[in-house]
Amino acid sequence: KQWYQRRVRGHRLHMVINGYFPNLTTRDVLTSITRDMLGSEGTFKSVQDQISYIRESISSHHPIYLLINNIDGSNLRSEKAQQVLAELASLENIRVSATVDHINSPLLWDEHRAQLFNWLWVDCTTFDSYEDETSTESSIMIKQTGALALSSMTFVLRSLTPNAQGIFRLLANYQLECGADFQGITFQDFYLKCREKFLVNSDATLRTQLT
Repeated sequence: KQWYQRRVRGHRLHMVINGYFPNLTTRDVLTSITRDMLGSEGTFKSVQDQISYIRESISSHHPIYLLINNIDGSNLRSEKAQQVLAELASLENIRVSATVDHINSPLLWDEHRAQLFNWLWVDCTTFDSYEDETSTESSIMIKQTGALALSSMTFVLRSLTPNAQGIFRLLANYQLECGADFQGITFQDFYLKCREKFLVNSDATLRTQLT
């Protein structure tokens, strides 16, 4: 982010988008561009109308630079959101830089979207703590709905191997079967259950999957 700010400081049009923010929508991104950058006070019937306006307007403007922190954030992972961002990135005079947190984030983009983004990949791992990204985890919205937490958990589970998914599914089913009387299960007993289902072949494998 600091590198980005140094490089674009001399450019008039640039915007930092925090993809990890729980209230963020692609409509917010488009509205910031049309209203704050292009000076439009009008309303748009659809997202595509807004993109069309941006396409027609920026040809005579200086490039617009967008930095998207955490483009794989919970509210940006949907196909619809990624399609909107990909179409933005493909427009003339739009320059997009983005960061990702998950190792499997490239799976968000099929061949068509990957061509629209036309990424140049650079490993910029910082090993910094996720203080900014996790600062919204205790927000009122999350406490009320739990939607973001559920979405994050689903995203993590989908990134696991089939055997690892089977292990956690087996543990969850066992807890449901026990109901309110569930008080845990010993590692050895759980290992035997996993072995019966051919999910692991050694206790070392199970320890690796659980940690």
